[in-house]
Amino acid sequence: MTRDQAQIVEDSFSAIGPVTLEMGEAFYENLFEIAPELRKLFSREAIEQAMRFSEVLAFTVSNLRAPERLLPIIRGLGVRHREVGVVAEHFAPFKTALLKTLQDKMQDGWTPEVEAAWSSTYDTLASEMQAA
Repeated sequence: MTRDQAQIVEDSFSAIGPVTLEMGEAFYENLFEIAPELRKLFSREAIEQAMRFSEVLAFTVSNLRAPERLLPIIRGLGVRHREVGVVAEHFAPFKTALLKTLQDKMQDGWTPEVEAAWSSTYDTLASEMQAA
């Protein structure tokens, strides 16, 4: 993820408006449509999980330029995900669901440049999670 890509992610995310429970719910709906077998990994109440997703996404975007704050959280998230059974193969459906959710939310604002920036950002963060 380059500085320019971080800026694109920040700008496109702020254009969405406030992150809501609805966005988290849309993400999980997309995820379970893409990979229904992943549903078994989630023991939390659906609303709680969707809200947590939205909170982590907002925190992540707002701290892309503060790796000293962001990376410990992302690495901790990686450890927690591994503890509940998330393996390397699960990261691709998560990425697909995230990008679809963002595309649906941004509509015309979803350009190839925006997609590339989000994709690169996800790859960087997923790599950190898996290395934790």
